[in-house]
Amino acid sequence: MVVLGGGVGKKIAVGVCVMEKKVFSASMGQILEGLQAFGEFEIVIFGDKVVLEDPVERLYGCKSCLGIQAVNELEQQHLLHD
Repeated sequence: MVVLGGGVGKKIAVGVCVMEKKVFSASMGQILEGLQAFGEFEIVIFGDKVVLEDPVERLYGCKSCLGIQAVNELEQQHLLHD
């Protein structure tokens, strides 16, 4: 994991790979707020350009990544919940 800063108060960088329209959704807001509430994490958001065009090396500085994929088909959602 990448640690930002040194000594006391250091934070772990967590990269969030997500389409920009999803960053501001209520559910994503709850996830990110929950992570930030611990006070141990620095959230780094990689938006549309990085997700769609840039090489994976662009995720510099983050050894932990959070990727969210929406499933909009009801049948597939049931499979995920089993």
